[in-house]
Amino acid sequence: MRIINKILLLTIILSSSYSAFSQNLTLVTGLWEPFKMDSNGTTVGLDIDIIDALQKETGLVITVERAPWAECYSRMEDGSADMMIGLLYNNEATRYIEYIKKPYLILQPTFFSNTVSMDIDIYNRLYRYKIGYIKNRYYFNRFNSDEELTKVLGKNDEELIDMLKAEDIDIIAGTDIQMKYKLKQMNLLDSITPTLYTPEENKKLYIGLSKKSGASENRKLIENAIKKLIRDEVIESITKKYTKKD
Repeated sequence: MRIINKILLLTIILSSSYSAFSQNLTLVTGLWEPFKMDSNGTTVGLDIDIIDALQKETGLVITVERAPWAECYSRMEDGSADMMIGLLYNNEATRYIEYIKKPYLILQPTFFSNTVSMDIDIYNRLYRYKIGYIKNRYYFNRFNSDEELTKVLGKNDEELIDMLKAEDIDIIAGTDIQMKYKLKQMNLLDSITPTLYTPEENKKLYIGLSKKSGASENRKLIENAIKKLIRDEVIESITKKYTKKD
């Protein structure tokens, strides 16, 4: 009888383990360059490459579906979606999202210039120059609230880059990965470079799992896989594809 009980217990354990490793998950996302982009109706980008690596590492099957951001969060709450990637931690959302504890990427606010990059080694040197920025974009608290800086409004990163080339501004405020991707697309990585000064504040990006759908049962599996992908420099290698010269 004891042998039978042990066999049953082992069967349950193996069954549970197999379920975790073979579960199909639905990931919902909006568009956010270069993390999630549209390519003829297919979602591609840095985050999608990370999800592909995560699938190989865990054995999970993850299907990507695109939706408006508000709908993505609604689906996570009602359990009709299992997973999101590229999340900033939101305490309110913890009611229905289980955040993977380890952030998979850290976005660094960064200033870029084609003339004075080496001169900007502390925040206070920014006061000397005209800084291009995008309205309603959060960079970091000190910069966003600083009314003494000379800030020049632009519509998007492409316009800011054109303004810099035309010498209408001296510096662009941006985020490292996003701006480097844009500069790579425009073949300007060598001529427009980050300043020496780097703000202490940054933005951590997380993967989130729906508590309602049951996907949060895979939290430990995914968390360990993310740690390994970081340790093995897989995520760093993927990021370089979007931010470094070929």
